[in-house]
Amino acid sequence: MSRKRKNELPADDDGRTIVDMSGVERPNLFTFRPIRRDTRADEEREQETADERPWEKEKDKLSKADTFRYVVGATAAALLIGAVFIIAAALLILIMIKVMQ
Repeated sequence: MSRKRKNELPADDDGRTIVDMSGVERPNLFTFRPIRRDTRADEEREQETADERPWEKEKDKLSKADTFRYVVGATAAALLIGAVFIIAAALLILIMIKVMQ
């Protein structure tokens, strides 16, 4: 039996660091600790996000009527897809009942 050396990396680990986890702390499960936020960094991040997503500008917002139409359309599409599965299951049950008689 050969023993591995302690400093030897596994064959699939090349030793590169993908994410530096040195600043991450383990959360305490029994107490609540609020998350600290850097407001200056949040404002910078919002500005960068706004620059990256020009399609989310205020001028492109949908009206309430258009939003309602999209919601009703999506719901109707989901119900139609569900109806297809329910009908297929019902037909399968009927076929199995006819075969068993």
